[in-house]
Amino acid sequence: MTLDRPMYRVKRRLLGEPLTTERVGEEKLSNRTALGVLASDCISSSAYGSEEMLRVLVPVVGAAAFTMVMPVTGAILLVLLLLTVCYSDVVTIYTRAGGSYVVARENFGPNVAQVAAVALLVDYVVTVAVQVSAGTNALISLAHLVGNGWTGLDHLQLPVSVLVIVLLAYGNLRGVREAGRMFALPAYLFIAAMSLVFLVAAVRVPEETVAAMVRLARSTASSTFMVLHAALAALLHRMGGDSDITIGTPVAGRTDEALDPLVGFFVNTLALRTDLGGDPDFTELLSRVRETDLAAYAHQELPFERLVEAVRPTRSLSRHPLFQVMLTLNNHRPPRLDLPGLETRLEGVDTGGAKFDLSFSFTERTAPGTGTDGACLDGTLEFSQDLFDAETAVRIADRFTLLLAHAVRDPATVVGDLPLTSAEEQRRLLDLGEGESVSRHDTAPPVTVLDRFAATVTSARSRDIAVTAPDGSLSFAELDARSDRIAALLARAGADAGDRVAVLLPRSTDSIAALLAVLKAGAVHVPVDDSLPQGRIDAVLADARPHTVLTADATHSRATARWHRLNLDSPDTGTATAPLRKQARPGPAEPAYLLHTSCSTGRPKGVLVGHGSLARLLEHHRRHLFGPSVRAAGKPRLDVALTAALSFDAAWDPVLWMLDGHRLHVLDDLTRRDPEALVEAVGVLGLDVLESTPTHVRQLLDAGLFAGAGRAPSVVVLGGEAVPAALWDDLRARPGLTAWNFYGPTEATVDTLTADLRATGRPVLGAPVEGTAVRLLDDRLRPVPVGVTGDLYLAGASLALGYDGQSAATASRFVPDPYGPAGTRMYRTGDRAVRTPDDALEFAGRADGQVKVRGFRVEPEGIAAVLAEHADVAQAAVVAHGAGSGGSRLAAYVVLAAQPAGLIRPAAEQLDELRKHAAARLPGCPAARLPGCPATWSPPAGSSWMPSP
Repeated sequence: MTLDRPMYRVKRRLLGEPLTTERVGEEKLSNRTALGVLASDCISSSAYGSEEMLRVLVPVVGAAAFTMVMPVTGAILLVLLLLTVCYSDVVTIYTRAGGSYVVARENFGPNVAQVAAVALLVDYVVTVAVQVSAGTNALISLAHLVGNGWTGLDHLQLPVSVLVIVLLAYGNLRGVREAGRMFALPAYLFIAAMSLVFLVAAVRVPEETVAAMVRLARSTASSTFMVLHAALAALLHRMGGDSDITIGTPVAGRTDEALDPLVGFFVNTLALRTDLGGDPDFTELLSRVRETDLAAYAHQELPFERLVEAVRPTRSLSRHPLFQVMLTLNNHRPPRLDLPGLETRLEGVDTGGAKFDLSFSFTERTAPGTGTDGACLDGTLEFSQDLFDAETAVRIADRFTLLLAHAVRDPATVVGDLPLTSAEEQRRLLDLGEGESVSRHDTAPPVTVLDRFAATVTSARSRDIAVTAPDGSLSFAELDARSDRIAALLARAGADAGDRVAVLLPRSTDSIAALLAVLKAGAVHVPVDDSLPQGRIDAVLADARPHTVLTADATHSRATARWHRLNLDSPDTGTATAPLRKQARPGPAEPAYLLHTSCSTGRPKGVLVGHGSLARLLEHHRRHLFGPSVRAAGKPRLDVALTAALSFDAAWDPVLWMLDGHRLHVLDDLTRRDPEALVEAVGVLGLDVLESTPTHVRQLLDAGLFAGAGRAPSVVVLGGEAVPAALWDDLRARPGLTAWNFYGPTEATVDTLTADLRATGRPVLGAPVEGTAVRLLDDRLRPVPVGVTGDLYLAGASLALGYDGQSAATASRFVPDPYGPAGTRMYRTGDRAVRTPDDALEFAGRADGQVKVRGFRVEPEGIAAVLAEHADVAQAAVVAHGAGSGGSRLAAYVVLAAQPAGLIRPAAEQLDELRKHAAARLPGCPAARLPGCPATWSPPAGSSWMPSP
């Protein structure tokens, strides 16, 4: 049953002002909502005293009262409602639960409201107890109850805080925070939870540092507090990267001498905002802090509440509105209390809660037997354990004292150069990023992957199949012979060592044979996927400038007559024999393949990778992946699926399995792109190893990859994008499954970091492969401390040779390695990461606008540049939208160019042409028009106001 009633809102009152109402409209209220209003406002009324109470009346209460969880409480509320009807002259009615209220003309006293409050609280306790006894988490039970409209608890801080204390015995403290985000718990529930989870860490400032602080303060006309403030602002800037730091501090509020004899609490809070922009030295920073602090002290009588009202910051129930870090300094002479026969001293009092995320508190003391220069600082760091663990807080305290000591000793040091870690800790962090030495395992590793393949062919049995594709199967001997014939064709065509040979073939046995043939000929393999748009194929070929393009009947026309084409399906190619001349095998420093990635200019960028790094990767995988997987499966040869696009560097991983003697299955496009078809292929073909992106693997799981009693893979390798925690937990919990996470950009030879999902309970990047080093550095190329986000660099033997024909781009990304041997380089990935206290690496996003779509690196600016080439486009922006089961999606937003008079075409027609333009040059990308954008609009890629496609 619903009711139509006028809705009134009570205007907020200041102290001493009467309550007033205003009519705001009509609303339909269900019985359940109406009863929620009743309970909420009865409780709310107790907060306003007995003179001006708020009342709510629900006319129809028969069935509504018993929609409460506990019928007994519903009956109590029904009786209280009837008493309200009989003894209160109600003006009018109704609002939504937890929103507005209705004013009663006569005072009915607070008793009814108090009884209702207690009754509702009892109902909560009983309900939660029942759910806990049934095995339900009590915290989530509370979250559901509070989140379902019973907002009257907002005024029951004390009893509900007690209830939360009881519930904490049944759940973890972080659960309170998560429940609050999910179900919009009242603010005081966060306060109650936070008050129970705080600890204190000591901050030890040596006497010599304090003495240097005093000297610096005197020389700069500042104070000890200002030096501490500048050091703390510098620490937060260095650890978080923000240049606008606000720190709170309390002031006594007794600026008027007339207040001295008065007993009372006059303390106010100041928000001190510091600008660290421009990379100042510590002296300049101290000058800025001094100016800010003096200005704040001059206005310290302004009530903090008035400041919050004026600033109107974004509010959150889980934190302070203006700052989350507090700094206090007690440098006054301690009070003395002389009583006959008593000895008195000051003792610290446990406040019972952490009011801020971090709170630094210092007390200045004079060491016995010293003058003022012998002062010392006793400090503590109070921290919220809901946000920080004890080890992290100790590290923050240690970094503060280290930075402070260096800053006061040499204040001319730029803030960005102040150390956060000792030299020993920096060395340890660098050592953690070093991979194992190859010489530890093999004194003479193969020079190229061809050497390993030759050994495999020699040891393989005649019936051992090397590759299976839609066009058939080849044994290892047949694959070796077929690749030799194609190499002979290339030699006859004049392809020499170092020449580019593009392979534009459908997914077939020849696509694998051609790969080996190009390497055998000493040429550079340039994979071109035949499923790419024609414009993309033309752009790749134009950048690679191949000597020869290997094609088939189905792809011959995709390469224009501009290039020398060699059709492997032609009858003329079937009679080729051995090479006309002996080809020298390539060395480790020579290029093996050229693979093209996205670029911000819209043109593909070719990455040139050498034979040595590819051979090292194969040997690493043989020891750490292939061998353990074979032993776990209990059979010598595994069936490996190639699901990646042939022009994707991840396609090399399944090929490396094949080079080591396993059977490669080159799946056709329809099968590899359809999760249900791929799951069926796993059972039919008996596939043991699957490698794909996390997004694709999630789709395979949903399609029943491990469902039923059918054949399932024993090895799953994830790569190409960050792994969600839920998928990580899912895979590592499956018995008999070996799951790996591979990280590595094309510029570092496919895989550089590997992680066994069974070794850790959360997504991590893993450890570097043999001969590779990972470095986590700041903007000055120094190791970042544990827990601080830094830029991820890769160094060592895995690095590519550079960008083909783009020396400037190579120099900007492949930079000198300050921690390696002279002349070595490291690659700036653009990825961000953080090293955790257990020394693991966790992915922390990108430093630029690059995104991953189905594992492919995509530069949104590059796509926008392609769209802007069209005559109908004035401006364009490309945005990645949130990932769902199908992964991230890219959407292009365009401002159409002005059309000449008399040639006006509909916008729909222009967009159709634009889609055709994009489809010819890029993988499918939708386009949407932004109406009403000014001509001076600058596309803010990633802006939240852009409509979702």
